[in-house]
Amino acid sequence: MTPSAVCSAVFTESALLTVSLGTDKNEQRSFRLYPNPTSSAVYVDYDDVGSASVIVWDINGRLIKSQLIQNSGSSIDLSDLASGVYLFKVTTANGSTNKKVIKK
Repeated sequence: MTPSAVCSAVFTESALLTVSLGTDKNEQRSFRLYPNPTSSAVYVDYDDVGSASVIVWDINGRLIKSQLIQNSGSSIDLSDLASGVYLFKVTTANGSTNKKVIKK
């Protein structure tokens, strides 16, 4: 084989990754986190009856809090957290939603 008789092939593959911060496709219920921005606590309102799981991550994806609340209108204390953006996931028996909250 001579140096000029080189065989080369190029293979390419692509993938699409979709990440959304919002409501699950099947989720049509109302979830509300307020006040936003906040300096101390966030109240969680949701339409479903029963308890809800609330998970809080910092903007780097570190788990900050995980709490089970029994009623809509319950609060999550953020007074011990530094100022910044936090990601909340609220899950009930009927679905979940993700929202951003700003801590002042």
